[in-house]
Parts: sequence; structure tokens; C-alpha cells
Amino acid sequence: MTGTTSPGTSVPANSARPEPVISVSQNRAVTTSMAVAEFFGKPHNDVLKSIRALLAYVPADHQRNFSQTVAERPNPSGGGSISSPAFLLTRDGFTLLAMGFTGKRALHFKLAYIDAFNQMEARLQQRAVLAPALDPKLTARVDERAWELARTAFAWYRGEMLADQDVKSGTLRPEHWTPTRTEHQSLQALARHAAAFEVVERLAQSGRMHVMQEGRRLAAYVGLDWDADIMKKPTAKRGG
Repeated sequence: MTGTTSPGTSVPANSARPEPVISVSQNRAVTTSMAVAEFFGKPHNDVLKSIRALLAYVPADHQRNFSQTVAERPNPSGGGSISSPAFLLTRDGFTLLAMGFTGKRALHFKLAYIDAFNQMEARLQQRAVLAPALDPKLTARVDERAWELARTAFAWYRGEMLADQDVKSGTLRPEHWTPTRTEHQSLQALARHAAAFEVVERLAQSGRMHVMQEGRRLAAYVGLDWDADIMKKPTAKRGG
């Protein structure tokens, strides 16, 4: 199982050994030098020395896999935690560092860390698939659709309430009124409205494509370019 924490936070020790700690920084899966040290049972200062030795030799385009940060570690004397220099490591940064960890036990631990990176990167890929939903234009359309559905639902609710005889006669206060339809029926009504919106949207899109095709055809007929000469020109105002 992959442990996740914010960069710079040490991994709590378990009875056996801590789990690999992978977090997300700038949309990349990363771990910390302190987490690696604890996982492999090495002093953090030794891991820092190894990273700094690597940075003295690796090309500049690979140094982006090591980012300096600050990690909090427990105070052995008690009291507040102590801030210590540390590094954030990408998958490639971890791989370069772990090349120096040898032995059968180290190999087992390296494989566990690689699996943890794989799991986190798979989550990031799933998030990337959903990224188009964050497009501002699409978000605006979704918000507009949701608002229309909410207005429709409220109009229905208000109409039903005002049509109630007890509300009309004043024997029942409006805030105490509840609809006679079941929630399931109300949801079915909203689903019908949503389906109607989808149909209208498809028809509008189809009509728009037809108008654009016809416009391009007519523009070409009179020797104009639809996109350059018509669409990008402001519409001339008609005289009074």
C-alpha cells in the first residue's frame, strides 16, 4: 500500500518498516530524502551526502529531479519538531539515488518504492483524463445547465406548493409544506428535463454546423473567405 504525505513530512515508523511515501508536487509523483532514509534504514545525513554527490556529476537537465526543501523531524530531546534540509525526488531522482543501494534487501526495498511510484503515477494519469472537464468553457456550460435544472426544479416545487389547497386556505404555512410526489418521481422529472436539454443542445449544434457550411458555400460563391472576411469582421450597423 502506498503511503502519501505532504513533502517534507517524515514517515511514522511501523513495527516492521515504514511504507514508501509518495506525494504529489507540481503534478509530479515525488518522495523525500527523509522518507527514503527511513525506509532503507539509513541516516538521513548519509542520504543527503549521496544526493549532493550525484548533483556534482549529473547533467543540468537531470538536476530538476532533485529539489531542495525542508523536512520536519522529531526532536530527540522532546518539544517541537526540528526543521532539517532535505530533497524532493522524482521517480528518476529516486532511481539515480537508489543505484548506490546494493544487496538483496536493498533490491526488495527498491522494488517496493518503484511499485509505490507506479501507483501514484497511475492516479495522476487518471486525473489527467478528467482534466478536460476543467476547461473554463465546458465548466461554464455545466454551471449553466445545473442552474437551469435548479430553476426548473424550484419552479415545479413552488407551483406545487401554491396549488396546494391547505396552503391556499392558510391552514398550512408554506415552509411546512412537503410535496406529495416521491423523491423518485421528482428525480425522474428532472431526468426528463435533462434529456430535453441534451436534445436541444444537439439540435442547436447541428443547426450551427449547417449554417456554417451554408455560409462558407455562399462566401465562396461571391469570392470571399468565410473565416477571414466574414467571421472576423464586425457586423455593419444598418442605417435607421
